[in-house]
Amino acid sequence: MAEVATERTEATAAKQAIDVPPVFRAVLDACSTVALEYPLGAREQVLQSALEAELQSRHLVVRREVPVPIIHRGIPLGHDARGREDLVVLHDDLYVILELKQGKRLEQKDFAQLYRYMHMRAGETRSVHGLLVLFGDTHTEAWYARHEPGHIARVRLMHAELAPVSVVTHDAFDFLA
Repeated sequence: MAEVATERTEATAAKQAIDVPPVFRAVLDACSTVALEYPLGAREQVLQSALEAELQSRHLVVRREVPVPIIHRGIPLGHDARGREDLVVLHDDLYVILELKQGKRLEQKDFAQLYRYMHMRAGETRSVHGLLVLFGDTHTEAWYARHEPGHIARVRLMHAELAPVSVVTHDAFDFLA
């Protein structure tokens, strides 16, 4: 009988005290640095490049745009042509998938994408963890997820409001006078 994947919500995870590996402190610090550097937002590729550089400056091993394997009953069938993990941090025995989003809010499909990538990696030797990061217009948030047999455990690690950036508009004629 196949196991059905379930999901623990933030409240359930808090009750059961999910242990988050210490490397995530450095990852979250790097995310905060990037969010502060681009307060008005940027394209996802720019944020990805900036975060990659921040993680490397913290001496973490980072891979970018890693193809997602397709595995059927333990047999590798190739790679998903459309699926690529934005960033991967390799630390000790951890395989950490960072899925980055830019916009107003995270949607269920964003979580589903990360979970699908984690599931495809679950048969490998490393412990599979994920971080879904939203670089939003008004805030940055990060959700930690860990693949466990039969379900994905998740908890929100960060929700930081961004300071509003003042924009001053001048009449073009002011500069011509």
